[in-house]
Amino acid sequence: MKIKILAGIAAVTLFGSCSGDFLDADVNEYLTKNRKEELVKTSPKSIALLVNGSLDGVYNLMIDNGLNGNTSHDYFGLKSIQLATDLTGEDVVQDVHHHFGFDYNVDNRSATYRRTRLMWALFYKMVSSSNSILDDYFAVETTDKDLLALKSQALAIRGIAYYHLVNLYQQTYKGNEDKWGVPLVLKPTDDKKPRAKVSEVYKQITSDLRFHPLFLSILFIYFGIAANIFKNLENMDNVKVI
Repeated sequence: MKIKILAGIAAVTLFGSCSGDFLDADVNEYLTKNRKEELVKTSPKSIALLVNGSLDGVYNLMIDNGLNGNTSHDYFGLKSIQLATDLTGEDVVQDVHHHFGFDYNVDNRSATYRRTRLMWALFYKMVSSSNSILDDYFAVETTDKDLLALKSQALAIRGIAYYHLVNLYQQTYKGNEDKWGVPLVLKPTDDKKPRAKVSEVYKQITSDLRFHPLFLSILFIYFGIAANIFKNLENMDNVKVI
């Protein structure tokens, strides 16, 4: 009996003394921004793990077929959009109507159509996610090579998203430099930004993709997108180099 009483007193004392510091603590964030900035300086490996997790989320988004509640067979992420746009060209022939038949007939382009809404949603979610990663983990400059490699991935994702957006929602670069492209959202706090000119969007794309390209873990994607960008800019010397 004495043992039970003593154990009970110990438990009450333990939890009573901790309640002010732990149980009743007002915690509304898992990791504060100040703590992230501190870890960038003191524990780059910890930040690298967090950034890798965030990047994995973006890569999963790029292959997710359920974006915004989608249940249709003609959407399964980035590759489905690239397939759809390939079919709108003049070098592909459709023999039998299929899930991408409306894209082939250039009949999937009104603002209220699923294809248009999903393209806009995917690429701006890629932009938004990249901006959050850059703001959360790279507000403080770093020289750590592993972190710079991860930063280059976040920037490349944003650049690739804007490359698709500006080509989907405006004509090609040459001869249309001063036409309105798409809004340039570069920070999590940016809201209701106006459309930027095509030349401004391309300037941002090239800036994002030129950030330490040798750090990129999937170089062929970088080179493929970069070659298309320089081709649109009619900078054929850089296309040949790539």
